[in-house]
Amino acid sequence: MSAENCYYSADTNYMETYYTYTPFGQLETKSLGSPFDKSPISSLKYIYATDGSIAVREVNGIKQSYKYDQLGQLMAVLDASGKAVEQYTSALVTLRKTFTLKVTSADRYIVMSASLPHGISSG
Repeated sequence: MSAENCYYSADTNYMETYYTYTPFGQLETKSLGSPFDKSPISSLKYIYATDGSIAVREVNGIKQSYKYDQLGQLMAVLDASGKAVEQYTSALVTLRKTFTLKVTSADRYIVMSASLPHGISSG
């Protein structure tokens, strides 16, 4: 990782977040607490297919592959055994994401959030 493609920011909890990008401007790595190659608290790395879609991501070193339908829409994120850890379904204006979450350490936590397209309410 070179210094010229590494950026960082601090969120409202003052946690430093580091980002690196591919030569094409795609997010390559995101890490919390320190740069990706310096033992961060948490890390995320994307590996892209030749068409620019995400093929694989590594979450804290664990590889997960992306599965797309014939239209190129993301259908699922699969673990190494082929089990879906996230599934996506869509219909006209509705997009639903389901996922499984495994917490392995009591001293770490994960915050997940989602947003709906403009004009659509969650209630």
